[in-house]
Amino acid sequence: MKLVLDDHLETAVAAALRRRYPNVNYLRDLRPGTLIKDDSVARLLLTEKRCVFLTINVTHFWQKVDGHPGYCILCFALPSGDRVAELLSRVIALPGFRTQVERAGKVARVTMNRVTFYTRRSGVFTELPLP
Repeated sequence: MKLVLDDHLETAVAAALRRRYPNVNYLRDLRPGTLIKDDSVARLLLTEKRCVFLTINVTHFWQKVDGHPGYCILCFALPSGDRVAELLSRVIALPGFRTQVERAGKVARVTMNRVTFYTRRSGVFTELPLP
């Protein structure tokens, strides 16, 4: 699984994720030396094959970005990114998130207890409890 981290996530989060997932990069690594605005993130994610974008910046991505089969966006509604690695492993254990094909096109809001997701902003929301 290829993970792309929002720049808001601490390096400790990246280190924790790298212990479990070998392919972890920050968004800024995809276009070094460039200021990446939130509205260009979706286009940039399309340059990476079926990646998963992780962010705690829920207000800038949740219900603002449409899903696309080229990526999955997981918005963690947490005060900090400390629990992202733990929650990610719980999310990818859920039906609909286990494989790249199942995750593709989803934009999800993750809390400590549940995952709510859509594929299109105007579409249907699905909610799953986190194990």
